[in-house]
Amino acid sequence: MSSAPFFFQQPDFIFRNGKADIISFKGLNDTSIHFTQIGQLLLSSPRSPFGSFVVSETTDKKSVEELLEQVLLYVKAHDIELIEIKCYPEIYAPQQASIVSNILDEAGFSIEYRDVTQVILLNENLNLYSDRKRMIKGSIEHLFEFKELNLGSLPEAYDLFLKSRHSKGYPVTMSLKDFFDEFSRFPMHYKLFGVLDRDRLIAASVVILINDEIIYYFFSGDDLDYRKQSPTTYLVYNLYQFAKKANFKFIDMGISTDKGILNQGLYNFKKSFGTVDSLKLTFIKNV
Repeated sequence: MSSAPFFFQQPDFIFRNGKADIISFKGLNDTSIHFTQIGQLLLSSPRSPFGSFVVSETTDKKSVEELLEQVLLYVKAHDIELIEIKCYPEIYAPQQASIVSNILDEAGFSIEYRDVTQVILLNENLNLYSDRKRMIKGSIEHLFEFKELNLGSLPEAYDLFLKSRHSKGYPVTMSLKDFFDEFSRFPMHYKLFGVLDRDRLIAASVVILINDEIIYYFFSGDDLDYRKQSPTTYLVYNLYQFAKKANFKFIDMGISTDKGILNQGLYNFKKSFGTVDSLKLTFIKNV
């Protein structure tokens, strides 16, 4: 685990829209946790992939317990009815995740959702299914090109995101302006990659650098006319090569569940790249 907080736990990200609606708690040994209060609900980073406790490799159980006690005292004083804490995938920091889970369990929290994150390990060979290998071979034969794109390509990439998500019935949770804002604020963390057929963009993905060990495959889309060739397969294959060369440890391909309910098709797609599973837990406490 890197000593720096994960990107979604860094102050620059947490307070990117100002501090007005963020309730922060700080404890010993640089521990902290941040919430948004909505009515009588206290939610840890509800507009982020995860929130939870900011801890380090040296954080002990007592530090987290004392920080949680601060939260519970606030809850009691402000008549909060429910606390929700959305944790990062356990594979990010297994020891710290175990400490947090045990403390929340002892404090009377229950697991609201058991989401499944799928991860490509970069210290192992890419364990592709045979159909993925055929698609990669076809992409090479068609002279498809993988490359990192500049911001000028974002509108074209976003069009692919829209069409792909609409074709699958998935919601579109970010506008083009949202993406421009995030890329502008965090140019060292947001990257755009694509696959081109000559001058035509046929697949694209936004990836986020969580820290110096983890790449998060965040938002992707492909040209519907190229579905049989699956340029997304070629994109993921080349992203693996890019991340491995840059000494990252794994690619987080995102969750394949919605509030704990498995999307089998999405899960199977990611599994065909040889992913391994990691739990991503959301805890809840009625008070």
